[in-house]
Amino acid sequence: MHKSGKYRQHKALQGLEGLGNAVFYVTSQIHTPEEFADAYATGTIVSKASELFSPNEIILPDDTGRHHVSFKPSGSLGYVYSNDPHPFERKFADDNIWRPHLLERRQSLEKNRETLKETVSYLKRMIKPQASIRKMIEKKPTEVQASILAYFLLDAQLTFVKS
Repeated sequence: MHKSGKYRQHKALQGLEGLGNAVFYVTSQIHTPEEFADAYATGTIVSKASELFSPNEIILPDDTGRHHVSFKPSGSLGYVYSNDPHPFERKFADDNIWRPHLLERRQSLEKNRETLKETVSYLKRMIKPQASIRKMIEKKPTEVQASILAYFLLDAQLTFVKS
């Protein structure tokens, strides 16, 4: 969890999820180059070698202290640690849950483009990018703007998933 800006990243991701977007924290469960090679070869990097969390699952007790999330892979609970651990129920503990969730959210190309435009507008309003970032995204396609804003404002990688 990034403490900077009173957990600005976390709040922005929660806001994006609240607007109806599919937003996830994704963390690797790969510890060695051999595990990576095996997961890559079998096409299981996301489904078996990663863990997903919904930002709205993780409720921070305050925006001034240090917090981190801990979990057991494929466990149904996660924990927010500050002074005391706070358990939370994980909605997407395995790929049998999150994969169908994403598939049922499929929409038309037009609807996806409109949602992406709304996301870019939200990020511009919520975080108010500095002049150098505004210049960088000026006159760029919406998906490029979204990717740049995610990188610079959220310290996040925007990934488009084709199903």
